[in-house]
Amino acid sequence: MATEDEPGVRRVAFLIGQLGLGGTETQLCLLARQLHDRGVEPHVLLLAKGGPHEASLREAGIGVHHLGFVPFSSGPTALPRNLRAFARLVGLLRRLRPDVLHAFLLESYALGVPAARLARVPVVIAGRRSLSFYKRDRGWAFALGKASTRLTDHVVANAAAVAEDARTIEHIPPHKISVIYNGLPPSAFTLVHPEKIDTHLPVILCVARLAPVKGHRFLLEAVATLARQGHPCTLVLAGDGPQRP
Repeated sequence: MATEDEPGVRRVAFLIGQLGLGGTETQLCLLARQLHDRGVEPHVLLLAKGGPHEASLREAGIGVHHLGFVPFSSGPTALPRNLRAFARLVGLLRRLRPDVLHAFLLESYALGVPAARLARVPVVIAGRRSLSFYKRDRGWAFALGKASTRLTDHVVANAAAVAEDARTIEHIPPHKISVIYNGLPPSAFTLVHPEKIDTHLPVILCVARLAPVKGHRFLLEAVATLARQGHPCTLVLAGDGPQRP
């Protein structure tokens, strides 16, 4: 991996909360590895903790940095610990001197955008990965997101619907938003042996993490409604998570 002082090296810092098995974390790691293979020097900055992706990033020669933020619910020491973590983030950005900071998800761009401005990072990008409905129910989150977005140079959405939501709900100017769809490695298209589903009914497949935010309960209600109306089907769920039971 190149050093911070090596001249002529293009450097990108990615900021995210953790490196679990979610879609955003997977996309970040794919992007970081592809940039590394193309001669760009990526660094992954973690607000809180690592995760399953961390080892593969380090094996690829990509820098992974833990910042040490903690939930405010963790007790009276949370505020001073988070202030130190914020100072650590600003100091790290000053030392790495990235050409771009790309922050993924609300907590990352809420903290990363002001830190990047203090560290004089030339370009700051906020990554939009979902619709804003979850923020509208929390006024502080919606206001924080809008305020930090004003300080960014650009917003990258992973779907046209996400970009439209950002324009119409958060009133982000159209020229400040680009849509870049999720990418997949060639291995994702490798043929596998099909799963046998023993049913004579139409099959509905949902591929998603089994978490409340994914809205499986609406799908279950819809399938139950179809059954009551005489149109039963077989529902197949691919994924895992806290709502599995």
